[in-house]
Amino acid sequence: MKSEEYEQPVPAALLEEYKKQMQSIEARLRDIEDSPTIIQGLLEALLLFYDADRAYVIEFDWDLMAGATTYEICAEGITAHTEEMQFLQAETYPSWAQQLLSNQPVIIPDVEAVKNDCPAEYAILKRQNIVSELAAPFSKKFTSGFVGVDNPKRYGDDPSFALIMSYAVVAELNEIKLVEKVNQAVRQITHQQAEDLHITCFGGLEIRSANGTLLGDQITADQCYQLLAYLILRRKRVHPVREIADMLWPNEVLTDP
Repeated sequence: MKSEEYEQPVPAALLEEYKKQMQSIEARLRDIEDSPTIIQGLLEALLLFYDADRAYVIEFDWDLMAGATTYEICAEGITAHTEEMQFLQAETYPSWAQQLLSNQPVIIPDVEAVKNDCPAEYAILKRQNIVSELAAPFSKKFTSGFVGVDNPKRYGDDPSFALIMSYAVVAELNEIKLVEKVNQAVRQITHQQAEDLHITCFGGLEIRSANGTLLGDQITADQCYQLLAYLILRRKRVHPVREIADMLWPNEVLTDP
Protein backbone atom coordinates (compact mmCIF):
# COMPACT_ATOMS: atom_id res chain seq x y z
CA MET A 1 0.00 0.00 0.00
CA LYS A 2 1.33 3.44 -0.87
CA SER A 3 1.97 5.88 1.91
CA GLU A 4 -0.40 8.85 1.98
CA GLU A 5 2.50 11.28 1.93
CA TYR A 6 3.44 10.09 -1.60
CA GLU A 7 -0.13 10.48 -2.79
CA GLN A 8 -0.29 14.12 -1.80
CA PRO A 9 0.24 16.54 -4.72
CA VAL A 10 3.43 18.57 -4.54
CA PRO A 11 2.66 22.30 -4.19
CA ALA A 12 3.30 24.26 -7.37
CA ALA A 13 5.49 26.77 -5.51
CA LEU A 14 7.74 23.96 -4.26
CA LEU A 15 8.08 22.47 -7.72
CA GLU A 16 8.96 25.86 -9.15
CA GLU A 17 11.64 26.36 -6.50
CA TYR A 18 13.07 22.90 -7.27
CA LYS A 19 13.28 23.81 -10.94
CA LYS A 20 14.84 27.20 -10.22
CA GLN A 21 17.57 25.81 -7.96
CA MET A 22 18.41 22.87 -10.22
CA GLN A 23 18.77 25.20 -13.22
CA SER A 24 21.01 27.46 -11.15
CA ILE A 25 23.20 24.54 -10.05
CA GLU A 26 23.56 23.29 -13.62
CA ALA A 27 24.48 26.75 -14.93
CA ARG A 28 27.06 27.47 -12.21
CA LEU A 29 28.72 24.07 -11.91
CA ARG A 30 28.49 22.69 -15.44
CA ASP A 31 32.16 23.36 -16.36
CA ILE A 32 33.71 22.93 -12.90
CA GLU A 33 35.75 19.80 -12.18
CA ASP A 34 37.15 20.71 -8.77
CA SER A 35 35.20 18.66 -6.19
CA PRO A 36 35.51 21.08 -3.21
CA THR A 37 34.23 23.91 -5.41
CA ILE A 38 31.31 21.76 -6.55
CA ILE A 39 30.43 20.92 -2.93
CA GLN A 40 30.44 24.59 -2.00
CA GLY A 41 28.15 25.30 -4.95
CA LEU A 42 25.73 22.58 -3.86
CA LEU A 43 25.67 24.02 -0.33
CA GLU A 44 24.89 27.47 -1.75
CA ALA A 45 21.85 25.99 -3.49
CA LEU A 46 20.81 24.31 -0.24
CA LEU A 47 21.16 27.58 1.66
CA LEU A 48 19.01 29.45 -0.85
CA PHE A 49 16.35 26.76 -1.17
CA TYR A 50 15.70 26.59 2.57
CA ASP A 51 16.48 30.29 3.20
CA ALA A 52 18.72 29.08 6.02
CA ASP A 53 21.46 30.62 8.15
CA ARG A 54 24.03 27.92 7.33
CA ALA A 55 24.46 24.92 5.08
CA TYR A 56 27.06 22.31 5.96
CA VAL A 57 28.53 18.85 5.48
CA ILE A 58 29.23 16.69 8.54
CA GLU A 59 31.30 13.55 7.92
CA PHE A 60 31.05 10.78 10.50
CA ASP A 61 33.80 8.39 11.59
CA TRP A 62 32.30 5.15 12.93
CA ASP A 63 35.61 4.10 14.49
CA LEU A 64 35.79 7.29 16.55
CA MET A 65 32.00 7.47 16.90
CA ALA A 66 32.23 11.17 16.14
CA GLY A 67 31.56 13.59 13.32
CA ALA A 68 33.23 16.75 12.02
CA THR A 69 32.06 19.66 9.89
CA THR A 70 34.14 19.55 6.71
CA TYR A 71 32.30 22.15 4.57
CA GLU A 72 30.15 25.11 5.56
CA ILE A 73 28.72 28.26 4.01
CA CYS A 74 26.76 30.98 5.78
CA ALA A 75 24.17 33.58 4.92
CA GLU A 76 25.26 37.21 5.12
CA GLY A 77 25.88 38.30 8.72
CA ILE A 78 25.93 34.73 10.10
CA THR A 79 29.02 33.45 11.93
CA ALA A 80 30.65 30.24 10.71
CA HIS A 81 30.97 27.37 13.20
CA THR A 82 33.32 25.02 11.34
CA GLU A 83 36.14 25.27 13.89
CA GLU A 84 33.79 24.63 16.82
CA MET A 85 32.18 21.59 15.17
CA GLN A 86 35.21 19.34 14.74
CA PHE A 87 34.58 16.57 17.27
CA LEU A 88 30.87 15.87 17.46
CA GLN A 89 30.62 12.83 19.70
CA ALA A 90 27.77 10.42 19.07
CA GLU A 91 26.94 10.38 22.77
CA THR A 92 26.29 14.14 22.61
CA TYR A 93 24.12 13.77 19.49
CA PRO A 94 22.55 10.32 20.00
CA SER A 95 19.55 10.92 17.75
CA TRP A 96 21.80 11.99 14.85
CA ALA A 97 23.90 8.82 15.11
CA GLN A 98 20.75 6.70 15.20
CA GLN A 99 19.24 8.51 12.20
CA LEU A 100 22.46 8.05 10.23
CA LEU A 101 22.53 4.36 11.12
CA SER A 102 18.96 3.95 9.88
CA ASN A 103 19.55 6.29 6.90
CA GLN A 104 16.83 8.72 7.94
CA PRO A 105 16.82 12.54 7.89
CA VAL A 106 17.09 14.66 11.01
CA ILE A 107 14.23 17.16 11.34
CA ILE A 108 14.14 19.39 14.43
CA PRO A 109 11.49 22.12 13.99
CA ASP A 110 12.21 23.49 17.49
CA VAL A 111 15.36 22.71 19.50
CA GLU A 112 13.36 23.07 22.70
CA ALA A 113 12.06 19.59 21.88
CA VAL A 114 15.50 18.04 22.57
CA LYS A 115 16.13 19.92 25.82
CA ASN A 116 15.12 17.10 28.15
CA ASP A 117 16.33 14.06 26.19
CA CYS A 118 19.62 15.55 24.89
CA PRO A 119 20.68 18.39 27.23
CA ALA A 120 24.29 18.50 25.93
CA GLU A 121 23.14 18.84 22.32
CA TYR A 122 20.55 21.42 23.36
CA ALA A 123 23.19 23.54 25.14
CA ILE A 124 25.44 23.56 22.07
CA LEU A 125 22.62 24.48 19.69
CA LYS A 126 21.35 27.26 21.94
CA ARG A 127 24.86 28.68 22.31
CA GLN A 128 25.09 28.88 18.52
CA ASN A 129 21.64 30.51 18.20
CA ILE A 130 20.26 27.49 16.34
CA VAL A 131 16.50 27.17 16.78
CA SER A 132 15.78 24.52 14.12
CA GLU A 133 17.66 21.91 12.07
CA LEU A 134 17.17 19.84 8.95
CA ALA A 135 19.75 17.34 7.67
CA ALA A 136 19.79 14.54 5.09
CA PRO A 137 22.00 11.46 5.58
CA PHE A 138 24.49 9.99 3.12
CA SER A 139 26.50 6.78 3.28
CA LYS A 140 28.51 5.68 0.26
CA LYS A 141 31.71 3.67 -0.07
CA PHE A 142 34.33 5.92 1.57
CA THR A 143 32.30 8.24 3.77
CA SER A 144 29.02 8.85 5.61
CA GLY A 145 27.41 11.79 7.37
CA PHE A 146 24.87 14.55 6.80
CA VAL A 147 24.17 17.46 4.49
CA GLY A 148 22.06 19.96 6.40
CA VAL A 149 20.96 23.48 7.22
CA ASP A 150 20.58 25.57 10.38
CA ASN A 151 17.45 27.65 10.94
CA PRO A 152 15.58 26.98 7.68
CA LYS A 153 12.94 29.68 7.24
CA ARG A 154 10.92 27.69 4.70
CA TYR A 155 10.36 24.03 3.82
CA GLY A 156 11.86 23.14 7.21
CA ASP A 157 9.79 19.97 7.41
CA ASP A 158 10.63 18.76 3.88
CA PRO A 159 14.03 17.02 3.52
CA SER A 160 13.56 16.09 -0.16
CA PHE A 161 15.81 18.78 -1.64
CA ALA A 162 18.48 18.12 1.02
CA LEU A 163 18.36 14.43 0.09
CA ILE A 164 18.93 15.29 -3.57
CA MET A 165 21.91 17.46 -2.62
CA SER A 166 23.29 14.73 -0.35
CA TYR A 167 23.56 12.33 -3.33
CA ALA A 168 25.54 14.91 -5.29
CA VAL A 169 27.73 15.89 -2.33
CA VAL A 170 28.69 12.31 -1.42
CA ALA A 171 29.69 11.62 -5.04
CA GLU A 172 32.19 14.48 -4.84
CA LEU A 173 33.41 13.42 -1.38
CA ASN A 174 34.07 9.92 -2.70
CA GLU A 175 35.95 11.39 -5.66
CA ILE A 176 38.17 13.38 -3.27
CA LYS A 177 38.85 10.35 -1.08
CA LEU A 178 39.56 8.12 -4.08
CA VAL A 179 42.17 10.59 -5.33
CA GLU A 180 43.71 10.65 -1.83
CA LYS A 181 43.92 6.85 -1.79
CA VAL A 182 45.47 6.76 -5.25
CA ASN A 183 48.05 9.38 -4.31
CA GLN A 184 48.87 7.50 -1.13
CA ALA A 185 49.33 4.26 -3.08
CA VAL A 186 51.52 5.97 -5.68
CA ARG A 187 53.70 7.56 -2.97
CA GLN A 188 54.01 4.19 -1.26
CA ILE A 189 55.13 2.55 -4.49
CA THR A 190 57.36 5.21 -6.03
CA HIS A 191 59.32 5.99 -2.84
CA GLN A 192 60.76 2.48 -2.70
CA GLN A 193 64.03 1.30 -4.19
CA ALA A 194 63.50 -1.24 -6.97
CA GLU A 195 65.11 -4.01 -4.93
CA ASP A 196 62.75 -3.29 -2.00
CA LEU A 197 59.61 -3.52 -4.13
CA HIS A 198 58.08 -6.88 -5.06
CA ILE A 199 55.13 -7.07 -7.48
CA THR A 200 53.20 -10.30 -8.00
CA CYS A 201 50.43 -10.64 -10.60
CA PHE A 202 49.67 -14.36 -10.36
CA GLY A 203 46.33 -15.02 -8.65
CA GLY A 204 45.74 -11.27 -8.24
CA LEU A 205 47.85 -8.13 -7.95
CA GLU A 206 50.03 -7.86 -4.83
CA ILE A 207 52.62 -5.16 -4.22
CA ARG A 208 54.89 -5.73 -1.22
CA SER A 209 57.34 -3.21 0.18
CA ALA A 210 58.94 -2.23 3.48
CA ASN A 211 55.82 -0.18 4.28
CA GLY A 212 53.33 -3.02 3.84
CA THR A 213 51.28 -4.75 1.17
CA LEU A 214 48.91 -3.24 -1.39
CA LEU A 215 46.38 -5.70 -2.84
CA GLY A 216 44.53 -5.42 -6.14
CA ASP A 217 41.09 -5.15 -4.54
CA GLN A 218 42.26 -2.00 -2.76
CA ILE A 219 42.66 -0.28 -6.13
CA THR A 220 39.20 0.89 -7.15
CA ALA A 221 39.69 2.62 -10.50
CA ASP A 222 41.03 1.41 -13.84
CA GLN A 223 43.21 4.50 -14.09
CA CYS A 224 45.06 3.36 -10.97
CA TYR A 225 46.19 0.23 -12.82
CA GLN A 226 47.06 2.32 -15.85
CA LEU A 227 49.18 4.68 -13.75
CA LEU A 228 50.83 1.80 -11.90
CA ALA A 229 51.77 0.05 -15.13
CA TYR A 230 53.12 3.28 -16.62
CA LEU A 231 55.33 3.97 -13.59
CA ILE A 232 56.63 0.39 -13.43
CA LEU A 233 57.52 0.26 -17.13
CA ARG A 234 59.29 3.63 -16.89
CA ARG A 235 60.59 3.33 -13.34
CA LYS A 236 64.06 4.68 -14.14
CA ARG A 237 62.72 8.02 -15.36
CA VAL A 238 61.40 11.16 -13.68
CA HIS A 239 57.80 11.88 -14.75
CA PRO A 240 56.48 15.47 -14.92
CA VAL A 241 52.91 15.89 -13.75
CA ARG A 242 51.84 17.03 -17.22
CA GLU A 243 53.18 13.84 -18.79
CA ILE A 244 51.24 11.64 -16.36
CA ALA A 245 48.06 13.69 -16.76
CA ASP A 246 48.24 13.46 -20.56
CA MET A 247 48.73 9.70 -20.27
CA LEU A 248 45.71 9.24 -18.00
CA TRP A 249 43.39 11.64 -19.86
CA PRO A 250 44.64 11.63 -23.49
CA ASN A 251 41.37 12.98 -24.91
CA GLU A 252 40.82 15.81 -22.45
CA VAL A 253 42.22 19.34 -22.25
CA LEU A 254 43.51 19.82 -18.71
CA THR A 255 44.29 23.31 -17.50
CA ASP A 256 45.40 22.10 -14.05
CA PRO A 257 46.94 18.60 -14.22
